[in-house]
Amino acid sequence: HGVNWGFHRAALWDYDGSGKQHLVVGTDKGLLYVLREDKPLGKDDRFEFRSFGPLKDEEGNEIRIHHRLVAAPIDLDNDGDLDLVLAGATYAPNDPHPGSGIYYSLNLGVDDEATPRLSPVKRLETIGHTHPDFKHLHAQAQALDLSGNGERVVAIGTQQGDNFRTYVYRPAKDRIALEHTGV
Repeated sequence: HGVNWGFHRAALWDYDGSGKQHLVVGTDKGLLYVLREDKPLGKDDRFEFRSFGPLKDEEGNEIRIHHRLVAAPIDLDNDGDLDLVLAGATYAPNDPHPGSGIYYSLNLGVDDEATPRLSPVKRLETIGHTHPDFKHLHAQAQALDLSGNGERVVAIGTQQGDNFRTYVYRPAKDRIALEHTGV
């Protein structure tokens, strides 16, 4: 058998406000999965996660962003829930919807099985810098508190056109968008 390599990336995502260390995983094929923490690290250094996915939006559509999907949790609509900034790019020649970009899906709470409910994916406006479209390369995205003041920002880097330069954004105050911080 040949080896199938993947390019999967995970980020901490407290999608349900529980304070637990849930993970959102973007896969090489552009899909999203959640690893919900059911038992924290404890006795004998063991922990337990339950996998859900690929995730679907509220309309029942499987969430897929090209390939090499990466997710960065941040509150985009100022409701206190961590939404998802999503980035990905085509690298396979058979992609039915080739392209790249920065997108988002809003966190709409949880369903009866405690899995995240998500809005349909939309292109995310970035104010102050627009990432170029590219193919066969990577996008990087990470949400973090860079200044240590409790304010989460998103660092986004794209390979082609930006040469992996990373731009830092904060959520816009008056609409669902990201504003470049100048960093």
